[in-house]
Amino acid sequence: LLRGWPFEDPEEADAQLEAIRELLTSRGEDGSTIPEIEEFDVGRAYTWWSETYDSPNPLIAAEEPVVRELLGALEPGIAVDVATGTGRLARLLETLGHRVVALDASAEMLNRARASAPDIRLARADIQALPIRAGDVDLVTCALALTHTRALNEAIAEFGRVLRPGGRLLVS
Repeated sequence: LLRGWPFEDPEEADAQLEAIRELLTSRGEDGSTIPEIEEFDVGRAYTWWSETYDSPNPLIAAEEPVVRELLGALEPGIAVDVATGTGRLARLLETLGHRVVALDASAEMLNRARASAPDIRLARADIQALPIRAGDVDLVTCALALTHTRALNEAIAEFGRVLRPGGRLLVS
């Protein structure tokens, strides 16, 4: 409900808030106040989302300029883009001169990344078990993905494991 938030149109935003309020206060057949919503695992959700992920997304529009500026200030090196999705940051890293490995758990997202960035090395991988040797990379990026992991400490520790001493981690 919030993905296409109408930032520029206050009336539309109010209507969307009202729709959310209505959804959250409606009563189910059993009298419960919270409607049952089918929960999808992350992999299944991203399979569906892969088709529209790169369409206008207010979160990406807000995040990307800041990330672009931060990455532009770094010396090129070996970069791993964890949870690359459609390869948005991997493509940026490549244009900035990095040698890029892009990883994602979703085969569908990797297919999208492969179509738009055929020269980038792509692999399917779990965020908590990266197929990278310890201390091998200069930069790890992970954009808009850590919200999906239940073991945040383990994911961050894995990022640290693959970074060289003095390497950089950029998480958004």
